[in-house]
Amino acid sequence: MNDLLVNGLLGLVAVVAACDPAPRTSREANPAREAKTKGAPMSEAHSDGGVNPAAPTVVDAASPTTSPVAMEVALSVTAGGRLHLDYTVTNGSGSPILLWDQIVTTKDGKLIALPDAVSTLPDAQADTVRFVRGHVLPHSRVNYEYVPGVRPLDAGATLTGSAEVDLPLKSWLAYGEVRPLPGTPTQAVFELQYFPGDHATTPMALADGSTLPKPAQPWSAAVTLRSAPLPIPTR
Repeated sequence: MNDLLVNGLLGLVAVVAACDPAPRTSREANPAREAKTKGAPMSEAHSDGGVNPAAPTVVDAASPTTSPVAMEVALSVTAGGRLHLDYTVTNGSGSPILLWDQIVTTKDGKLIALPDAVSTLPDAQADTVRFVRGHVLPHSRVNYEYVPGVRPLDAGATLTGSAEVDLPLKSWLAYGEVRPLPGTPTQAVFELQYFPGDHATTPMALADGSTLPKPAQPWSAAVTLRSAPLPIPTR
């Protein structure tokens, strides 16, 4: 009886071994988890914050010898006591470009446009604040990047844009967290990112039923225009 039981168990083990595939590595052990990670546009991405990994090339917007795309920036204080930023961009490059300046965020799980918003970040200089229209990463870990939309600008054409922020100034980004400003800045720089030449886009659906064109990869093709420091008006 015991011999029959042992032989039966050995036969069962042999069948299981024949049916089971080769042992999986730890990376293969949970393919569903791996697929989920790959599906996230930005899985646990973070940085020192306020950096722009997508646009490593920074040019002086006031120098035509440095940049064929010119930008003028002005700051003022509104009657309601908010800081208002105006910018004008002229494309002297000879080919179309895409301005990466349409900030979006989420509300109730859906994307919405923030036409007056501007990323407000600490600068390397403690007395300076950085206003950015374009793509930056927060200090905190995030699962998704809310990438701004783009606007086409033909060769020789001009586009304008504006933003408003509350005073006193505070750090702000459309998603994640950024470090606070180290003090009360007395001057500001404005950075605007754009894609030179023909750059592919895909439609990005918004909660109101409209769409914004979203730049395709590689985002590293973007260029950052940086203004000279501007004094922050007090009234």
